[in-house]
Amino acid sequence: MGTSFQGIIKTEKGRIRYMKTIPGFVQIDSENNSFYFKNAFALPGFTDSHGHIASLGSKLTGLDLSACSDSEECAVSAWNNPKEKGDWIVASGWNQELWKKKNNPDKKILDKYFPDTPVCFTRIDGHAVWVNSKALKLAGINNLTKNPEGGLIEKDKSGNPTGILHDNAIDLIKKMIPDYSRNQIKKQIKIALKELVKYGITSVHDMDVNPCLIPAYNKLNDENKIPLRIYSFISGHKEEWLKNNISPQKRGNFNIIGVKFYADGSLGSRSAAMLNEYSDKKKHFGIFLTTEMELYSRIKKALSSNFHIAVHAIGDAANRMVLDTFQNILLVNKDF
Repeated sequence: MGTSFQGIIKTEKGRIRYMKTIPGFVQIDSENNSFYFKNAFALPGFTDSHGHIASLGSKLTGLDLSACSDSEECAVSAWNNPKEKGDWIVASGWNQELWKKKNNPDKKILDKYFPDTPVCFTRIDGHAVWVNSKALKLAGINNLTKNPEGGLIEKDKSGNPTGILHDNAIDLIKKMIPDYSRNQIKKQIKIALKELVKYGITSVHDMDVNPCLIPAYNKLNDENKIPLRIYSFISGHKEEWLKNNISPQKRGNFNIIGVKFYADGSLGSRSAAMLNEYSDKKKHFGIFLTTEMELYSRIKKALSSNFHIAVHAIGDAANRMVLDTFQNILLVNKDF
């Protein structure tokens, strides 16, 4: 624990310019405000090293299933309080690990409540979705549909999709769901920022930012409506930063500093890439979302554009692959 300080702190343009020890209280003076603490504890703002601002905004404005105790309660919650995105019903936050029956849900319970409306519920970690038969039909997913690279479509013993899709297979569903408008995105981001500031968070590393969010962030930044410092890592999925011609930027409170890649999925979704099979899922070792060669190539491209690098790796097999990739990059780029 560091040494505590009592007295007056004067700041100017975000920097401490003057300190005077006076026992019994803390007073912080800036150009615009003065804060006096007699019987309270003041400390610097928190930095969130890994956040998802837009996802937080979507959660706060949408239907949150994290408190549901089973699949039926999830479906009933959506039935009683439907959150529409175009013609779809969407929600997020379900977590079968907290249910009495910890097995993944399936499409049948959603079909019971939503036989004619497409439904997509995103798991709490974002690495799986749970959909109904209508959604599968609209996406053209059936017993003949093959798993995309880096993804998994769960199927029953008869070979029919159960309604659970993992990681890169999620794209088959998400591409069918309309995007939020720019105004909706701005609203969600503003709500998330307000929530973060409420807890004393003054800077965030915003990870896996979709390029479609950048115009909204820039607009809020121009309007001086971002109350904390944002350091964004753009989504490295399918080299979206290259396709959208995105480069690093340092501009006010919204900065783009890096690219985030994914090596595997998550433990809760059973898609983290493991060296040994899952104890509750025989002959299953998780999912690699990319190959070592692809990861190496994409990281080199991002480095050549002066981006910082972040890689999601949960399972031990995924971590081994990422460390091997880093080692190979260091052989040709000593500054990495």
